[in-house]
Amino acid sequence: MPSSITSTSSIDEVKDIDDNLKQVERDILRLEKKLAALKDKAVRLRDRRRSLTVTAPWITRLPPDILAQIFIRGTKLHSSSTSDIQQCRVFLPIAVSHVSRQWRKVALQLPQLWNYIDMSEGRPYDRTYVWLKRSRNLPLDISIDYRNEPDSTYYQRNFLVTLNVVIPYIYRWGSIRVIAPESLLETALHVFSAPAPMLHTLVLKGWTRPEDDRAEQWAPTIFHRNTPALKNVHLHGIALKWESCVFSEMRDCTLSWIPADTVYKIPELAHLLRLASPCLQRLSIISSPARPRGDGDVNNILRRVLPYQVPLPRMQELRLESLDLIDVQTLFPLFQTPSLRKLILSKISRGSGRISDLAAWRATDWRPDLDYLEHLECTDLDVEGGRNGAGLKLFEAVARAAPNIRRLSIRGASANAILEFLTPELLLMLPDEDILLPNLERLEVHDTSAETVRAFVESRTSNGQTRLREVTGSIQNDKKMKRSASGREAVQQLGWEHNDAIHVALRPVK
Repeated sequence: MPSSITSTSSIDEVKDIDDNLKQVERDILRLEKKLAALKDKAVRLRDRRRSLTVTAPWITRLPPDILAQIFIRGTKLHSSSTSDIQQCRVFLPIAVSHVSRQWRKVALQLPQLWNYIDMSEGRPYDRTYVWLKRSRNLPLDISIDYRNEPDSTYYQRNFLVTLNVVIPYIYRWGSIRVIAPESLLETALHVFSAPAPMLHTLVLKGWTRPEDDRAEQWAPTIFHRNTPALKNVHLHGIALKWESCVFSEMRDCTLSWIPADTVYKIPELAHLLRLASPCLQRLSIISSPARPRGDGDVNNILRRVLPYQVPLPRMQELRLESLDLIDVQTLFPLFQTPSLRKLILSKISRGSGRISDLAAWRATDWRPDLDYLEHLECTDLDVEGGRNGAGLKLFEAVARAAPNIRRLSIRGASANAILEFLTPELLLMLPDEDILLPNLERLEVHDTSAETVRAFVESRTSNGQTRLREVTGSIQNDKKMKRSASGREAVQQLGWEHNDAIHVALRPVK
């Protein structure tokens, strides 16, 4: 009978074999890991060698971190056109991720490329879900544009489907831009009921077709009144109950094309701005007048508006566009802006106000807070009536209230008239004559003639003492200048007397 395996020597030998097998398996695993690491290193070395060869394009030799920074910079397109920015944010990630294996690898590892969500894709939103996943935990920039969609029950249901795609990510919203008929927009704001702690920009643009009935004003409690990071708000064509607004501590506020039959009044606008104070730095009011009751008499306006005056100690920029004279007279006293640096006046018309009212400011105890205003920009002011017209009266009132303006930008149909208004007759000038904008250093002109610019510059340099240092922009090509002119060359082509102290850079246009 054979010996039993249970003998002591056999048991010891089996244990030794088991130990040796385990050690061999560990060595095999270690060698396999080392082999995989060596293979990975060989791939990297081959790629690096290929990128360093003379025949390889230089773009393939960029390190991944530099390439990533280039991609990120590409998403930050600076353009005045919103559609250009949207096209860049949508197509850039797709383009760079289909160039090469290296570019795709870098692009897929960059959530900054994929956090712009454009909902114009439509059902079933496959691309949107892929981008939401690739953006990881970054704040989302969302755009929903239904401006071309009919306002019907079908499209309202489709609009809700669109919202339901992004609503679960509301905690990640960084900016949201919704353009839709007002009925759909009202639906959207009632759906936006959860907190949005990362939201910093809110753009709501709504409209109603002329044949539709105007809906009542509405005041939704959006985002559960929890938007601690909200700084930029743009409301366009929305009939909100302004006294119920919850937009507080804003930095940038734009009110544009508020419906004419639901125009907010002075108390409501004051309430909105008082919520934003003292953080508001930039305010734009475009075709959205806020008027007190009564006629356009300046004393009546001041009596009704000054009790609602809102202190805005940090306001740096104010834009008033597509308003008439009464609107401007009303808004200036409403704002207390001791730190205002830039004022933009665009498309201000005479309306039904009395032109002499602006000059009447100086006959009252109230004065605009424009002591620190440095930059005045005027576009398409109403200059009908010449020096006694609404546009030039408004310009004069602002210029006299802001003695420290250093930069003036003028363009549009009123540019020539404003520059002529600033140019006194040389023979009639007295040595101590008080000229407008005495501290002007930079002039930017467009849509005016070379002769008008020349006369203004000569009027400022005739006494040898001027702060004017730079004249830039574009002029009407009356003298058939062949190319862009600057410095001494521009002065010679225009026939001006050369002045080394003033830099001239004017581009001739047709």
